[in-house]
Amino acid sequence: EGKEWPAYGPDLEELRRYTYAFYGGAMPVAVSAPARVRFEGADIKANKAVWKPPRGAGTGERWLKARRSSKAQLRRRALHIDPLLTCLCDLRDLGPQPEKRPFCVVGVTMEDIYSAPSDLFVAGMAAGLSHVAVFSLLRYHPHIRMSPEHWWRYGFAGAPSDYSYFEEHHAVDIVPVAEEEAKENEVIDLTGEASPDAASEPEANPKTKAKAKAKGAGLVLRERPLRASLSARSMSEALRRASKLLCHEIAHLFIVDHCIYKSCIMNGTGHLVEVTLTLSLTPALEPKAYT
Repeated sequence: EGKEWPAYGPDLEELRRYTYAFYGGAMPVAVSAPARVRFEGADIKANKAVWKPPRGAGTGERWLKARRSSKAQLRRRALHIDPLLTCLCDLRDLGPQPEKRPFCVVGVTMEDIYSAPSDLFVAGMAAGLSHVAVFSLLRYHPHIRMSPEHWWRYGFAGAPSDYSYFEEHHAVDIVPVAEEEAKENEVIDLTGEASPDAASEPEANPKTKAKAKAKGAGLVLRERPLRASLSARSMSEALRRASKLLCHEIAHLFIVDHCIYKSCIMNGTGHLVEVTLTLSLTPALEPKAYT
């Protein structure tokens, strides 16, 4: 709970506009009022969270399954996909008139999501017969750097990259964002052009430098991105990745399967390096999605 949408997340209105254009303007696309997830509270166990539906949705709160890491493991958290899909089914199916229900409801979040205990993370999942899907944009952020082995071990660099992993044998220091730095994240101006050094690593404070030096850190990451490191170019790349993932998942709801042809948005992606693929369908799949 708290801020409805993180400032470092892609613009939801831009996502809506892209989705509408991608599917040829054939049906309206709207951004609903936000649902909220509460992780803290005396009544909430470590492996649970509470789903609070949008106001006026006509559905009640639900328990969600969650996993959390310890303080020594950065106090990370992630939500299980299955209860999220159930909550989205509620939002779609409990409307007053079936003929006025949307074709699909897709949940987007900047929280981590997973399915199996062994998952590093899950980008998204669609339940085709139920016409719902959910996906997380967290691991698609261009500044993220993550461990290929431990789901809780990730942070954000000062500059974007097409390669999101770091090797476990490298010295990595993940430091908290100071309170005054966190306030900077509240508003981001994306109207101006990116300066040549806008994506460079922001100057670390002396304590951070000393800590990194003491640990022999080869890479210093933050808990979340700093405003100073988010150029218009970075946010544009975050939006591009999110648009691809969103349109890919919605196509599954149209019963469009993965494509084996080169340069198709429906290519399966086994890792984040593959998100640089095209934002278009191959001619073989266009009739399935647009008719």
